[in-house]
This record gives sequence, C-alpha cells and structure tokens, in this order.
Amino acid sequence: MDFTVYVSSDAIRWTPLPGARSSFLVAESLYEVIFPKTLSRFFKVVSFDLAPFEARVTEIRAFGSRITAPSARAT
Repeated sequence: MDFTVYVSSDAIRWTPLPGARSSFLVAESLYEVIFPKTLSRFFKVVSFDLAPFEARVTEIRAFGSRITAPSARAT
C-alpha cells in the first residue's frame, strides 16, 4: 500500500511532502509512515492503492519535537 503525506498551514491548501516512506510491520500488524520534519501545522496521510480491501485509520501516533520561540525577558 502506498501513502502520500500532505502538509498545510491552513488545512485548506495541501502540498505533498517529499521523502515520506511507508512499510508494513508484520509483528505489530500496522503500517508505519515516516516523513521528514516539517514546520507545517497540519498533516494528512492519504492511501492510493488498488488493493481489493479498504484501509481504515484507527489510530495515529505522531512523534516529533516542538519548536518554541525564546521568551523575552523584561529588564
């Protein structure tokens, strides 16, 4: 099954994110989709496959780091 990752800053206009890859983890019976870090606020993963069965998302686990601006100190 092939997945395409899209990113957006407004959840209206979507752009494909290059570098995404997916694999099926047999031991865990799940697909893993890994993609590069992005500064986008929203992401979605879309399946384009000709398999004779439906793929349904039941859980998404997103891992990453948060970027925060330095706080200004009053003097």
